[in-house]
Amino acid sequence: EQLDLMRINKNMADDSFSDCSEDECPEQDYSYGYPQVSSDNEADRWSPVLPHGKQQSSPKQKRFNKKFNFGGWKLNKFTRKKKSEPEEFERVAADSHVFGVPLEVAVQRSIVVDGIELPTVFRQCIDFLEENALREQGLYRLPGVKSQVDQLKNAYDGGELVDLSQCEIHTVASLLKQFLRELPDSIFTAYLNPKFDEVASKSKDEEQIVLLKELIDELPLANRTMITWFMIHIGHVIAEASVNLMSIQNMIVVFQPTLQTSHQVLYMFINNTRELFEDVKLTKYIPPEVTAVEMVGEGGEMTEDDIEAEIQRLEYEQGSIHAKLKQTFDSVRHAPGVPAV
Repeated sequence: EQLDLMRINKNMADDSFSDCSEDECPEQDYSYGYPQVSSDNEADRWSPVLPHGKQQSSPKQKRFNKKFNFGGWKLNKFTRKKKSEPEEFERVAADSHVFGVPLEVAVQRSIVVDGIELPTVFRQCIDFLEENALREQGLYRLPGVKSQVDQLKNAYDGGELVDLSQCEIHTVASLLKQFLRELPDSIFTAYLNPKFDEVASKSKDEEQIVLLKELIDELPLANRTMITWFMIHIGHVIAEASVNLMSIQNMIVVFQPTLQTSHQVLYMFINNTRELFEDVKLTKYIPPEVTAVEMVGEGGEMTEDDIEAEIQRLEYEQGSIHAKLKQTFDSVRHAPGVPAV
């Protein structure tokens, strides 16, 4: 036994770390997680060094303890931080998020100048794909670059003004799919989805179109607008199926899990897009800082739609200035030391 004890002493001395400074291996009680020592004889089984009957950890044991949470840290000395950020920081950071929030919240957090109740990210993606991607092979089927998608998502969630003009087509398509996929509820709503299924089970006739229009009118405004724009866009993509290879069947396979509805409901909407939304025209999103004159260009002729868009932009700008002035006035009025008016 004495020989065994001497070998243990020699091995532990050889294994000790000469570069372990006092800062790196401070004297701490690391008995947490180990058997409790009650006497010198019992402690003989755990350590060859017994100061005052208490287990003494070697430098190697201390380093092991610090690395694997015996000292109360999560990982090691380089990750000594709280496991969660303050709740207040999380709340403030989420105030501008448009991904993963209800559709009406995403609309409220977007800059809507022309009165169309749609999130900015949705409209900008639709605009970009309508202009650049209708004849792109594998549109919506081929994935974009994940790092770029995440970067764009973070920009929109941060309330930044995003320019998609230099982005890759499949990256923008993936961004749009991710936005739709992260909506807490289907754009058809959990309440009306079963009713859409019932209507879809009927054979296509005038009665089906009438029932479908009645259900669409029951949807919230933001949901109704998004379905309208999305189905018109999907119809434009399918019209180029001979080039982009995205037939109606392929589009249904791609978007059925994303939109959280059935195949037959999607087929019913896509197959009846003209009858349902024949009077709707997709209009390009104009950021509030861009005037209609700048959009048209010098010497360009403004149409009635351009003039209407400019009027709406100016009204929005005037309302924003009024809101900021009111906010400033309220903050000054309620400041300490300011007499009540």
